[in-house]
Amino acid sequence: MLQGPPGTGKTETLQLAVLAHAAAHRANSRCRVLMVAPTHKAIHEFVSKLARCWQEYCREGGKDLKDLNIYRVLSSSTSSAKPIDGVTYVNYNEDEETLQELKDYLLNQATLTPNSSGSDPLIYASHLQACTV
Repeated sequence: MLQGPPGTGKTETLQLAVLAHAAAHRANSRCRVLMVAPTHKAIHEFVSKLARCWQEYCREGGKDLKDLNIYRVLSSSTSSAKPIDGVTYVNYNEDEETLQELKDYLLNQATLTPNSSGSDPLIYASHLQACTV
């Protein structure tokens, strides 16, 4: 848990820690991260910075995280979300099947369709009230 006042670097610290965690656990192919926050703005900032840092890492030759999956769960239409390259959006109220697969993947280490290997790292970000895992 990371807590602090605005502007102290929490988001930057978290996104780097999450990418380092995913890279460190890539060797055994079992890395899942569940990120929750009390506001949509906090999650959006985290996911935006995480996706940007991940893409930069991959451009600079970081092939170990090229298969990273970032999911952003919303309680409203995904079409209303400001798209972030590399992030898959899921509507909490409309896509029960994908949410169930994500929950199973996080909790039971089941595979997430269409990847049957179950080896890709996964980051699941949700507003705290939408998180039911």
